[in-house]
Amino acid sequence: MAYVYPADYVLKVARAVEGTHPREAIALYRELAEKAIDRVNREAYREAVEYLKRMRELYRSLGESHKWEEYITALRAQYPRRRALQEELDLAGF
Repeated sequence: MAYVYPADYVLKVARAVEGTHPREAIALYRELAEKAIDRVNREAYREAVEYLKRMRELYRSLGESHKWEEYITALRAQYPRRRALQEELDLAGF
């Protein structure tokens, strides 16, 4: 049975494990970002960008910036017609 936790709980866990379990934190931020993107509105895209920023920083801290680049490239390719999302990603410098 899969459990579904509220986003605020998942966010607290992600923040708590960043220092000791960065890969697990990355997975949680990814889940949060993708769920925000699925809500299909600009405010949700801005929320997703905040999670993506944490992912990028964690990948950098692990010396795995190439994984970040692969992920963000794939994410952009997955949603080419979501102009507002693409704009928010541009504004974040992704």
